[in-house]
Amino acid sequence: DESSDGEQRSCSQQGCIRTAAVLIVIGGFLGCAALFCITVYESALHMRQSWRHYEKGAEALRVRTEAWMATLPDKVLQKLTSGALASMEEALSSLLSGALAATTHTVVQLLWLLLYTVFWLC
Repeated sequence: DESSDGEQRSCSQQGCIRTAAVLIVIGGFLGCAALFCITVYESALHMRQSWRHYEKGAEALRVRTEAWMATLPDKVLQKLTSGALASMEEALSSLLSGALAATTHTVVQLLWLLLYTVFWLC
């Protein structure tokens, strides 16, 4: 009788330990997700605060480009401009779709990891 009573206490204690483990894993996962979001937010905030430096650099680039373009004939300039715009559009589209795919893939993998861990602990 005492051995079955001891087994019940042991099972009850295991249930509490598993519940605590699941809560720790879920809390850790949510904490990591929150830290990621905070990092992205802080990065965007820093970029916004330093925007004048980006504007200054873009202005310097514009002045240099205009000075260089003034030396080119109109046909060559038109051809370069249209080619550069097409290349930039294609590169930007590829970059954004790649970033979106990578982010989506990472989020799905993290969700699978969370589910696997929670079911493994339960």
